[in-house]
Parts: sequence; structure tokens; C-alpha cells
Amino acid sequence: MQTRRAVFLLLAATLMSGCGYHQIQAGDEQVLATASELIAISRRRLDQVPNLIQAVQTYAPNEQETLNRVSKARDATVEHMPATPESLEDQDVLINFAKGNLELSRAVGRLLVVSENYPALKADANFRDLQAQMEEAGGRIDTAEFRYVEAVKVYNAEIESLPNRIVAMLMGARPKGEFH
Repeated sequence: MQTRRAVFLLLAATLMSGCGYHQIQAGDEQVLATASELIAISRRRLDQVPNLIQAVQTYAPNEQETLNRVSKARDATVEHMPATPESLEDQDVLINFAKGNLELSRAVGRLLVVSENYPALKADANFRDLQAQMEEAGGRIDTAEFRYVEAVKVYNAEIESLPNRIVAMLMGARPKGEFH
């Protein structure tokens, strides 16, 4: 009887060690880490936009429509900025955040193209620094979005595979939202 019990406990411990709990937890943490990175980079870019608008406004006051688009895109992005990385689990929050980031990228891109028509603006060192920062921020956001999407794919695949699916159900783990 003791031998049977020992074999059962050994078998149960072996099965539990490979149950997927740790992989699911690690995947969830990775998704949250990449979401945090994406939100932080987006916030930094949002903080730079007013400085860019001010620099352009000084040299290109006739571009008010373009400046207004950038300002509105920034406001919309701020409005849909997730409060926490966990907020991105809500598909609507995720989609609105992604749309806001995309629209802001487009508006800033148009503003930078318009700046080509103003030699004094292009010559301003502050503007050039801001332009470089905005371009770098856009690239960093693209990279952070890619990392987030990859982390979500890995996590979702992990909780959908057997035997992890059973463990995920017991843990209450659900698939994470994806960009569309």
C-alpha cells in the first residue's frame, strides 16, 4: 500500500511539474511587460508632441490645419491611453489605443513633410532634435507593438494547448487581445 501511494505521489508530482502553470504565468508576465513598454513609449511620444507643435508654429504659422490635426490626434490618443497594462486585455481599449497611435503617427508624419517647405524651420536645431526624437519614438512604438503581438501570440498558444488548456481554465486565464 505504501509503495502504491509513493508511486502515485511521484506520478502526480511529475504531472504537476509539467502542467503548464509556470509557462502560463511567465507568458502572462511577458505580455504585461511588453504592454507596459508600449504604453511608456507612447506616453513619452505624447509628451514630445506639444514641443513639436510649438516649434512648427513659430516658423510655419500658416500650417494651422496640420497643427490642429496633430493636436486632435494627440488628444484622442491621450483619451484612449490605457491606465494600466492590464487594461489592454479589453479588446476595445486595445483597438482604440492602436488606432490613436496610428492616427498620431500619420498626423506627425504629415507635419514633418510640411516642414520641408520651411527652410528656417528645417535649419532650427531644436526642430531637428524634435524631428529625430519623433521619428525614433515612432520606430520604438512599432517595435514595442511587434513585441506585444508576439508575446500575446505565445501566451494565447500556450493556454490553448493541452494540457495547459485545463490548467488555464482552472486559473481563469483567458486569451489576450490582439491588434487587428
